[in-house]
Amino acid sequence: MKAWDYIRYDLWPLVKVRGTYWWWIVKYRGKKNIPPEVVFQQMSKSLARSEESLEEALKAMPEDSDKEEVKNVREALGRLGSLKDEAEDFERKNKK
Repeated sequence: MKAWDYIRYDLWPLVKVRGTYWWWIVKYRGKKNIPPEVVFQQMSKSLARSEESLEEALKAMPEDSDKEEVKNVREALGRLGSLKDEAEDFERKNKK
């Protein structure tokens, strides 16, 4: 199972991100032609998935969890929320 876990959690995300990046380069005919809206739209989706995953992790934590672990997850959720707000502000400013 270790090989499968390595492929799934270490290798596949790298391949997926780089594949998407190179697909955008081909699709938009160059690195400089990729619209910022596309990048920020993808980033927004990723932030939403991350936020959902952290919320589920917080719900799934046992009652006798270490307080430090719970604190770390809540801090990560807070940072993710502020990052998400900044991305939304950037999108609103660029739409005008």
